[in-house]
Amino acid sequence: PELEDLVARVAARLAPGGVLLMRRLNGDHDLAALVGRRLRVDRAECVALRRDDRSFFYREVVAGRAASA
Repeated sequence: PELEDLVARVAARLAPGGVLLMRRLNGDHDLAALVGRRLRVDRAECVALRRDDRSFFYREVVAGRAASA
């Protein structure tokens, strides 16, 4: 519930076209689905972000975009 609240609060404050970038280290939740409730998530972009992430720790990397004006 806290994570859902965080995403909701950030999404409400993003400028049009703004991006929320999140990475999941632990947990079994679908971060892309959670972010996708409030922002537009391109799953192919998320796969590419994870592939290019240099930390090698994160199970999921998600970019959620606010609607453009």
